[in-house]
Amino acid sequence: EMNVPLFGMGASARWDDRPNLDEEYQQHWHRSLGKTMSHYKKSVWKYKAETIVGARVFWVCMTSQWIHTRRSTIFDTFTLAVCFGTFLLFFLASGEIPAEQTSRLKDLTQDFHGLCTFLLGFYMNTCLGRWWAIRADGIGGLWGQIDDLTMLLGCYFPRNDAADRAVHERVLRWGVLSHELIYKQVQECSDFSDLVQRGLLLEEERLVLQPLASQHLCSLPQVVWCWQVSFVGHLAYGDPAQGGSRLPHPVTVMPQLMGLCMKARDSIGLLFTYTESQVPMRYLQVISIIVWTHNFIQCLNSAVTISNSWLRDEPADIAVELIFLIAYPMVYLALLRVGAGMLCPLQDKNDVDLPHGAFSYWMLRENRSFSEASCLPRGPPYGKPPLWRAPTGERPSDL
Repeated sequence: EMNVPLFGMGASARWDDRPNLDEEYQQHWHRSLGKTMSHYKKSVWKYKAETIVGARVFWVCMTSQWIHTRRSTIFDTFTLAVCFGTFLLFFLASGEIPAEQTSRLKDLTQDFHGLCTFLLGFYMNTCLGRWWAIRADGIGGLWGQIDDLTMLLGCYFPRNDAADRAVHERVLRWGVLSHELIYKQVQECSDFSDLVQRGLLLEEERLVLQPLASQHLCSLPQVVWCWQVSFVGHLAYGDPAQGGSRLPHPVTVMPQLMGLCMKARDSIGLLFTYTESQVPMRYLQVISIIVWTHNFIQCLNSAVTISNSWLRDEPADIAVELIFLIAYPMVYLALLRVGAGMLCPLQDKNDVDLPHGAFSYWMLRENRSFSEASCLPRGPPYGKPPLWRAPTGERPSDL
């Protein structure tokens, strides 16, 4: 293949210098628990809902995807265990507690049960709504605009030559690059070496982005879509010697393609609205204080009950109270932690439900299938694609 001078990159880039994540995907993709879950690295790509809601859910609890295997939750559990143990030793040394006092403590514990259940219901609804908006409207919106852009480019640049394929690959690579840069920005990571190694970012492009990475208010994923808009303008009216002025009917097609680019940028902006605008800290703080106050009261109540039952030699009451001691704090802490993780899932490098590496791989595979099926030499199925006229009115060379 001939070297094709690409807009803004000189003549060193070739259309076939394209990212290929097949090996990376095959290396990190695997299944667990039979065929219950498909993983990409530590994230869950897909799972069988029928299995998860069945009895096998307890097997899932033994995997790293369970919330109670995280260090922070283990530390919380250890804190409550120490608190309960301290209370229990104190009451065993103090002797039996009168029934009137234990009754008032049980009433207080039950009041906190109802309050925590009520508040955590609204809290989880808020967290899940934000998570779904990030996934569907943010990442999903960006993904959809990349798909639409690739589909239209397959129609406008259908020829089996290096120049047309270079357009497809550049627009697609930049689209996937913007997706990867979202996670970089949210996680405040300015190291782009992995993107260069994976072929998603060229060294010339890294030199443009790297100085901007240190600027707090700079949004690199949106900068990439500025490149896309500029590239569309170049295809419409740019220097023909640099691969420009090849877009058919630029007066109407250029605004169409730019509109998709702006919608993609808008999806990224919406995503950052959720990641940068958190729920009010006082709201989260009050709920956390209420849940932790409940947990300490539950430890106190269970310590009193178990202490009295121990002194009375009532093992059945001890067993029942241990269930209460474990169940209520475990459920409330799990809901609190899961909700906090859904408020900004992109900040967690090991987030269970957003396998961004797999997303990037499928973006590449999906959009390349569009190009391969609608462009020469494989497609389209009805025959040769349309021969567009160049902006100058001259008919382009045969396909």
